[in-house]
Formats: sequence, C-alpha cells, structure tokens
Amino acid sequence: MRATSRHSSIALTALALIATGGNLHAQKVDDRARIAELAAQAVTGEWQAQQDAVAALAQEHGPFAVNGLLRWIGSRADVDSRVLAVYAVRRLGPQATLPLLAGLHSEDAMVRRNICLALAEMGDGRARAGLLAVAEHDKDELAATQAQKALEALGGAPVGDACGALAAFAVDACSGWSDDVLEVFFWNGKEIAHRPVSAALYGPAYAKLFAEDALRLDSASTAAHQALVAAYQAMQQAIAAAEEGSADWEAELPKVADLLALGGAAAEGAPEESTYEAEPCSGAEDLIDSPDKRLRYKAALALAGTDHSENVVTTLASALSESAVRQILVVDADRDELNGLVALLTGRDSFAIGATTGAQGLVRAKAQPVKDAIIVRSSLEDVPADQFVDSLSRDVRTKEVPVIVVAEESEVERVQGELGDKVLTVVPAPITLPVIQPALDAAFEKAALNDERMEAEQFARKAAEALAGLDGAVLAPAVSALVGALGRADEIQIPVLKALAKVGPAEAQGKVASLFADSAASPEARVAAAQALAGVLERHAAAPVTMSALLAALAGEDAALRSAAARVLGVAQSVTPEERAKLLLEYGLRY
Repeated sequence: MRATSRHSSIALTALALIATGGNLHAQKVDDRARIAELAAQAVTGEWQAQQDAVAALAQEHGPFAVNGLLRWIGSRADVDSRVLAVYAVRRLGPQATLPLLAGLHSEDAMVRRNICLALAEMGDGRARAGLLAVAEHDKDELAATQAQKALEALGGAPVGDACGALAAFAVDACSGWSDDVLEVFFWNGKEIAHRPVSAALYGPAYAKLFAEDALRLDSASTAAHQALVAAYQAMQQAIAAAEEGSADWEAELPKVADLLALGGAAAEGAPEESTYEAEPCSGAEDLIDSPDKRLRYKAALALAGTDHSENVVTTLASALSESAVRQILVVDADRDELNGLVALLTGRDSFAIGATTGAQGLVRAKAQPVKDAIIVRSSLEDVPADQFVDSLSRDVRTKEVPVIVVAEESEVERVQGELGDKVLTVVPAPITLPVIQPALDAAFEKAALNDERMEAEQFARKAAEALAGLDGAVLAPAVSALVGALGRADEIQIPVLKALAKVGPAEAQGKVASLFADSAASPEARVAAAQALAGVLERHAAAPVTMSALLAALAGEDAALRSAAARVLGVAQSVTPEERAKLLLEYGLRY
C-alpha cells in the first residue's frame, strides 16, 4: 500500500456501511475511555497488571482495542512500551486482523512496521494480501521488510502482484464472512474507525474495501475493477434479499444499481420498449402510396405495428417532420437585441420576424397576420406602448393575438399597471429563454391552433410514437428526421429520443448532449436524452463536450441525472477500463 495513498484512506461510505443489523455481539464493546485505561496499563503497569489488562482487552473489547493500542505501537519515545503494545495486539488474536489491516494505511511508518510484526505472529491468512501490498509498495524499507517477513511466517509470500492479490481477496470476501463482531474497520485518515453492518453485508463491505485498495495500486487493473463490481453485485444481492421492513437497505438499492451501471455490469436503465397501438385504416396497403400526404401518413401509422418496410419508415419520418409552426412578431428599436431575440425564438416549432419601430410592427402584424404572439418593447420612440396595444385590439386581424411586453426591471410594475389586462404579461429585460418561455407557453395555450396546424402536430406526435416502437435495425431511413425533431415539445421529443437510443447515430450526439446538459429542459427529457446518448456512445466515441456534461451530472445533486450519467458512462465505448475504474472508485467513495 503506497504511503501517498493514505491521505484519502479507505473511507467506507454510507452505501456499504448502513447500520442495518447493528452489533449483534454486544459482549465486545467500544468503550474508548476504558480501552485507553487498559491499554496504558498493558504497556506501563506491573507484570500481573499487564497480563490482566491484555486479557480484559481481548475478552471485553476485542477488535475495538486495537485503536487504543495504536498510539503505543507507534511510540518512538518508549521502546519498552512499544514492544509491550505489539505483544498486547498479538494476544488479541485473529479478531484483531482486520482492524490491523486498516491500520496499515497509517502515514506513520513505525505503526506500519509494528503492525506487520504483530500480524506475523497471529497466523491469520486474511492478512496476506495486505502485507503483500506493503512489501511491494511501501516507501519505508523497514516496513516493506517486516511485511515480507510476516508473509514468510504465514506460509510464504504469494506469487504475483499485490493488486491482483487484493482483488482476489476481495472476490473471496464477497462469498460471505462471519465474525463475532459485525463491524467493518477502516482507516479514516487519522485512526482506525468502524461501522456496524448486517451479517449479509459484512463480506461485501470488506470486499469493497480491498477492491478499492487494489484500484489505488493500479487503476488500470481489470481484476481490481471486476472485484469492485463484484462487491457491488454482492451488496445488491444482500440488499434485495433483506427481510421485509429493512427500509434502509431498500433505500440503498438505487445507489448500488448506479455503481454497477457505471462499472459496466448492469443491464438496467436500458430504453424501455415503446408499445405502439396502430390506428385502424381500411386499405392501408394501397393508401401508403397515395398522392395525398395525409392519407399516406394515416396508412403508415396503421401499418407500423406489422409492416417495417423502408416505405413505411420513410413515410413515418415525413409525418414526423410535419409541424404546427408558431408565428411570433418581435418589435424592438434596438436592432442587436431584436436580432438576438428573433434568433432565440426561431426554432423547430416557431418562426419569428422583427420590426424596429412601432409603426412598422403594426403594419407587419396586420399585413402578415401573426397568429401566436407579439413581443413588444415598452420604450418604443414612435408609438407609446399603450397606443400600440390599443391599435392591435381594435383590428379584427390582431385583437385575439396575445401581447407580451418587455420592460426594464425597474419599470415592470409601472407598465403592468398601465396596460393591465390588455396584455398577457410584462416581462423584465434582458430576455433569455428561461425568462420568456413561461410567457410564450401561456400565449401558445391561448392562441389556438387551426385545424390544419393541429393535424400537422398530431401527425408528428403519432409518428414519433410509432418510430419509438420499431426495432433499431429498421430506423436508418428515419434518422435525419429523428435528429431534426429534437427540440420540439416533449410529447414528440421523448419518443424520438427513445428511437434514437436504439439506433445511436453519430450525428445525434451534439444535439442530444446539449439537451442532456440543458437545465431548462424537463427532467423527463434529460433522462431520455441520457438513454439516447447511451445508444450513441455504445457505437461512437464521446466528444469532449459530451464527456463534460456526463461528468458534471455524475458529480451533481440531481439523483435521476446522476443515475442516467452513470449508465451512459458504463456503456460508452470511448471510456477505457482504466477511466471507468477511476470513475467507479471516485463515485463509490462519495456514495
């Protein structure tokens, strides 16, 4: 074990060490004051007092006594006390082995040397892998030498590397261990600490510790990575088999599932298969080639459940591209702000035009009637805002169009008071999508779509659902339309993402990654975007911006996005085994 790795210690997380079963053997207690008293007596008292103290430590406190003796084991001022402390630890027997292995992470070389000396006399084979790590990697020559001697005393040093030995030891621990005291001991950076676990989680928790040790020695080790994943699998099995009422265990299952996914070991989180119910359409086979696109769309929707031919898929892709384009007029004297807002609003389902004066805006609103929203700056020089709004309300072509007024933040209340219910709302400048989106949503809800636009939107929604229900192998003709549909309403966008998850086209990565990283998008859309990213990254290398978005989500506070990111990174082909092992170790220590 490298001394440089001891700063981070083997901190057990709440994941592995939830106090589910408690200490089932209360005869061994962690009474710090009493242990300190007995430890001092064991190393400084008269001969009989020493013997009595050591016996009491072994019988009453067992493995908890090790930490109390640790300060004496590392003493440089009093050689006799140090020798007696090592003797006392040896008298504790195998119950002290696992706490002593935790103590090997101490930064004090004297502590490591004397722990090796004690382990040499205790005859517990569980110490071999930990001793081999010290023998091979400790920067202190005396500690490495003592570890080698201890290995010889235990029946010869294992052949091979310490990382592999620790990984093998971890896998062995997964099968289940049994001790009188169900506590897991670990080095917390200052001392040997411990947490209670249930009998079922005892072995897996130790497996996790030793696998993490192995990864610290060699983060590229496949065996170490597999051992850590095996530890999580053992945890998952133990938690899943918990008796009814073990709510704390059940709460840990999602975390374990995330870790397994990040390690590339879980099939969970794959895109759900969409169930598409075809719509009846008599003579659909004949109508699929009709010159009337509406009949072609209806036929394709009817055939999608059974006919997955290129003709049907291509027709569904055309239907997906149908859109009820929303029309917006923006009136603002500041040309830069006007152009920025027009660009912001012009998307897949909306189209914006601009005007730089109130008079020009009124002409455009009436000559080219805008159906869905008018956004106007309150400070137009040629036409006051109230007159502009009144002119719109007096014309049959514009009186029903929702009006959104933009005002400086300090003016919002005043302008709202002046215009009242003549306008939909007054929003503060500067305009960003999160600022304007609620107002636009309200405007679009108020501005009803006509039959033709409504039908186009319905065709697109149904086509998205139908495509999501098809097998990925037949979706190639629809890829361009699927990617083009990203950014539309969630009822279209989410099934589109499910379809893309099955195909995983390289050209979808940029838009899907942007959607996943977009905090303004709905949680459902972002999780669906992660599923689509998993499909893409299983087949293609991840772009740096995509990796940044995934790593940010993995380190974030949103549990659903963390889980989604873990699943994507677990299948991404461009994430190397070494990178996955590092991520798994870092993520596991935090959770």
